[in-house]
Amino acid sequence: MDTGLREKNNEEIEHNAVYEFRQIVDKYVVPLFLTTSELMTENGFCNGIKNHIAWANEEHTEILIYPCYGSPQIHFKLGVAKNSSIRHAEKVLLELMPCSKYQYNNPHFPIKPYFNLPDCNRLLLCSARFHEQIFDLAYEVGLIKWLGADKVAGAHLLRLLEKIHKWSLKTYEGERMSFSFIMDVEAKGTGLVDYIDFLESSHGAVFTDGMASSIKLDNQGRIIKYMSPSDVPLKKNDEFVVFSPYHLEDFAGSCVFRPKDQTSNCIGVVSQSNGDILIFKNETLEFVKHNGRWFHVDNNRFFSTISAHLKGIVNSKEKMKVAKQIYLTILDVSFTHTGGCFAIVNDDFKQALLDDVIKHDVLDNIDTMSDSNKKNKLMTLKRLMEANGNAGRMFPVIDRKLRQELLSLDGATVIDSSGKVLTAGAIVRIDGGSNEGGRLAAAKKLSRYGFAIKISMDGQVKGFAKSNEATPPDKDTSPIEVFTLF
Repeated sequence: MDTGLREKNNEEIEHNAVYEFRQIVDKYVVPLFLTTSELMTENGFCNGIKNHIAWANEEHTEILIYPCYGSPQIHFKLGVAKNSSIRHAEKVLLELMPCSKYQYNNPHFPIKPYFNLPDCNRLLLCSARFHEQIFDLAYEVGLIKWLGADKVAGAHLLRLLEKIHKWSLKTYEGERMSFSFIMDVEAKGTGLVDYIDFLESSHGAVFTDGMASSIKLDNQGRIIKYMSPSDVPLKKNDEFVVFSPYHLEDFAGSCVFRPKDQTSNCIGVVSQSNGDILIFKNETLEFVKHNGRWFHVDNNRFFSTISAHLKGIVNSKEKMKVAKQIYLTILDVSFTHTGGCFAIVNDDFKQALLDDVIKHDVLDNIDTMSDSNKKNKLMTLKRLMEANGNAGRMFPVIDRKLRQELLSLDGATVIDSSGKVLTAGAIVRIDGGSNEGGRLAAAKKLSRYGFAIKISMDGQVKGFAKSNEATPPDKDTSPIEVFTLF
């Protein structure tokens, strides 16, 4: 081959290899970290990390992502939240990268030999659609391994996920069905009937919904029993929190993990009527498949970010407790698909917010309001919040379902840094010239005074914060997007 032609061919392969790796990282790895950071491509290999395919710096605020062991020729850098775990990223990368046709540890990224097959086979292997399906399958294998399923349980769990994917795309008597199961990967051969055989029938998805009922399976996907998640009573106390949407709390509480005696390790899966697939483990929502992409729900990332803005609470334990309740309400609004806007105002800017942005919707100003309709609305909301002896309108003490309904109002719910509700359903004064959606524009405006969250009706969650805590609100300063989900 002519030298110039060979060099051109190498350049094209290099470009395609880098592009493929970026696509893999962007689609499968970035959603694991709830990050808004841009990927940075870096050439060369860093010494001292030959035993890792993903590596974090000492503060765990920066992740280096490699395509292979040994001596990869490129890697990506990704900024993440402090103390982010990388174990799930390593698990999925170890399954994803062998599916690539490029040899990333060699210069010019040559194509692997087995891709140089006769034309008919090569055409199949290289088709974009086929390759994407292979990557999707490899990702789910990595996800299942991270969840702790062994080879036997993992194979059957993978089969069940495949069946659920098919059900999520079709209807039963004109409607999409929601259904669920819980696999105990420690229950070895205790079931009788194969659940997949049952799902093959047209009426298979009629049974169970993840809220009032589910089917428990052994490690081979065979039915142990039909159960109500409430059969497993939740450990109700101030310390214990089930990190789950409210309507799935009982189901999540059934997904127990007992590592000491290895008597139970339950992984729960819910297919919702909107096509989303949710995976639970250890009484916690861990993964969501939304619009065809898997996302890791990093609970710690959410409520640690929220707690940083509760500066009016001195006790760190109490601060985290309040942050967790706020986070649960955000989950509730996201998964009920009502949309919402929520903000925590910095004490230094509280008066400016009250005077300039939500002046006509402040609950403490009801007596001076001239608009009778607005006055009646706010009096009703105040009464609902205080009906259970919560005279201080402290957000975490308000009934959880009521909190979700408050955020679902048309307008914003705002609390101060100690957790007191200042307003609900407030109309936020937006700067002229904004071409963004109402909730997004409101969240960005409120974030100038502290921290704000916008929840879309499709469930997407975005968090925004002031770019500079020390300065007063400035309309010319763009807020920082601190996390995103979906």
